[in-house]
Amino acid sequence: AIPVVGRASSRERNTLKKIQSLEIPTSQGGSLPLSQVADVNIGWEAGKIRHHDRRRTITIKSYVDGTRTADSILNEIDQKIKEKVNFSPGYGMQFGGEKEQSGKAQGALKKSLPIGGALLMLILVLQFGNVRKMLIILTTIPLSFIGVVLGLYTVNYPLSFFGILGVLSLAGIVVNNAILLIEQTDANLEAGMPPTQALIESGLRRAYPIILTTVSTLAGLYTLAISGLFWGP
Repeated sequence: AIPVVGRASSRERNTLKKIQSLEIPTSQGGSLPLSQVADVNIGWEAGKIRHHDRRRTITIKSYVDGTRTADSILNEIDQKIKEKVNFSPGYGMQFGGEKEQSGKAQGALKKSLPIGGALLMLILVLQFGNVRKMLIILTTIPLSFIGVVLGLYTVNYPLSFFGILGVLSLAGIVVNNAILLIEQTDANLEAGMPPTQALIESGLRRAYPIILTTVSTLAGLYTLAISGLFWGP
């Protein structure tokens, strides 16, 4: 059999009755109505077909009520769907929205983080002219994670993208404090102080501005920290 596809003009196919009465030419030179040689019925089709990455897509949207983060809800939904749904070949599911945008942002952050770390080490070496002092400053960065882990665990917040930005900002503050302490220690050593006394004196002298800066930073960010799950982590 050879499939034949034909289409009448718009005026002749705007109703089902007109389509059934369409005249079909015969080999004897006459004509027959289409209803005598074919079964004519209504077939429904999608009024709009959405595509994403060249694949047909059905989008389901929802909003959180503020008691839980979108990430925790999506992880729970993903687990339940994997347990109860077996997709046929050619079908699948993926999360978009906040999770997709957060993944893209974190991917861009991971790409630029090594560059930022290399620039930081280069600047420290140029500033002090000493690799050992640069390594001493870098060893203080992991100390900032102690407060991060305890803080998130205490308030039961996940480590979101904004939380990662906060960790990086905190690491920068720790590096800045370490630079201040080392510069003051070097100044004390040049003044003739013994090494132990130089360390103690630099800690006492720089403690006040460091604590004052930390308190002012906490005061400025406190409102964001208690604003909810979106900014809190």
